[in-house]
Amino acid sequence: MSALITVGLIVGIPFLLSVLFRVSAAMLFLSIAIGSLLVKYFGYDFSLVISSFGQIKQTEVVSNLSLQFLPVGLTIFFLRKSVPASKFIFHLVPLALSCGALGVLSLPLLSDGTEAAFKLTSIGSKVEPMSDLIVGAACITVLAVAWLIRSTPHHGKKHH
Repeated sequence: MSALITVGLIVGIPFLLSVLFRVSAAMLFLSIAIGSLLVKYFGYDFSLVISSFGQIKQTEVVSNLSLQFLPVGLTIFFLRKSVPASKFIFHLVPLALSCGALGVLSLPLLSDGTEAAFKLTSIGSKVEPMSDLIVGAACITVLAVAWLIRSTPHHGKKHH
């Protein structure tokens, strides 16, 4: 049950914060992709740096999750209210799918026991075969929102 809660928090907290702060789905997805690339190319080096600071249990898990979530957290903080309230409804589905993709990408970064325990749950057994579909749907919906829903730039009063 704790594995289900862990994955629920991984998906739910970024989604709720993104909705609360009206973050652009495209920018959130970009930060998720950047986090994934950071894990892939710098995860091992970062875990060596983390382990040099002392005895941290599961250094690799901590370092990889930190690299995955740092861009996401910074994006939510710096890009809050980046979408006008009138257009935010169009970002809800892409945000949900992006956070689902975050969960799918974060699952292999968890400890082996947590990952295995999640896959044994009824939800986990359904999510694993659909992981490609979740990531693909996130990509397509985020691109559709980025292409079709443009935010209008705010210009100050024109002085003639």
